[in-house]
Amino acid sequence: MYAFGFSRDAASARARRQTIAKEAREDRRSTIGKVHKYLFTNVSHYLGISNEEVEEFVLDDALHMKTLSRFLQQDEHIILFHHQKTRELTFEECGRSYALIAKDRIATRVLVSRGDAQPTEGKCVFFLKKSTVALEERNVAEELISGCMQVTPDCSILQAVANYVNTTFHPTLTHLQNWGVIKSSVADADKCTYSAIFVGLDSFILHLSWAEQHVKNAVTLDSLDTEKMLHIDGVANAADFVNAAQNRNTVEIMEELATRWCQQVEMILTEADRIRREADDTGPKKELEFWLGMNARFSYLVQQLRDKKARAVFHVLHLDMKVTDHANEARDNVKYLYTLEKYCEPLYRCQPV
Repeated sequence: MYAFGFSRDAASARARRQTIAKEAREDRRSTIGKVHKYLFTNVSHYLGISNEEVEEFVLDDALHMKTLSRFLQQDEHIILFHHQKTRELTFEECGRSYALIAKDRIATRVLVSRGDAQPTEGKCVFFLKKSTVALEERNVAEELISGCMQVTPDCSILQAVANYVNTTFHPTLTHLQNWGVIKSSVADADKCTYSAIFVGLDSFILHLSWAEQHVKNAVTLDSLDTEKMLHIDGVANAADFVNAAQNRNTVEIMEELATRWCQQVEMILTEADRIRREADDTGPKKELEFWLGMNARFSYLVQQLRDKKARAVFHVLHLDMKVTDHANEARDNVKYLYTLEKYCEPLYRCQPV
């Protein structure tokens, strides 16, 4: 009798939660206007699904609508629609009456983000604003630039962007005849003519390829198995440090992890101090590529070393100071070489007189 009553109460509570979720979904639906519909139509075109499917996926999450609202106003310049596999939502989470009851089932959905939180995989539709104006029915078609990229295990988001620029913008600009008030080429003092726009475009693609290589070369500090890491995760304050220092097992685990990290850091520092051998005709671009890589590598390393977990392990070690010095050196050199790059560009493209 008691079990039956408990089950009935649980079912009643679940029904109330589902009703609230459904009402919240309809409230979100009531805020959809013609500008939203315009975006959904474009997304459906790129993804090969119906407008209604796109709309329903967007309505699944209140955060999607908030992100869209900020983009339509003057707050944001970019918005992404990710078509990828992720956890399916339940009725109580999204308000769909036919949503799954079971959790943790994987399904292909459309997710909306600003591009800074949601990992990108599969197809990704992007919209860029030309200016900071609010989007309305009268200006949305003129103010937006849209496109679609495919991110796969063999093609990162950086490579996808580079491919898109290479296959879309570059050919379009190459065949452009009327540049309007924009000059398509620049002549320097030595009568060498080159396109400033294509210089910038080629430089952007080159920097993307460098960035992808730098990401691949980034070193992530090692971790131990989950059981051992629990001992380290529990060290959060001064009292925990005292208790950990008195626990032989915890000390041994920290020493094991610190030894691994020290070996990794020392290897990176050794590579940084190694004398580079470059060809005699190596110019500032090669230097810029090298120091951008060093800046990326040491900045990421500094970020990891300043993590709470790393600080707990490296409490008695001072490698982070040495790493910071290298990171500062790389950042200063990148700043200097960026300043130098625009003045050296004609030297790469023109013969000296």
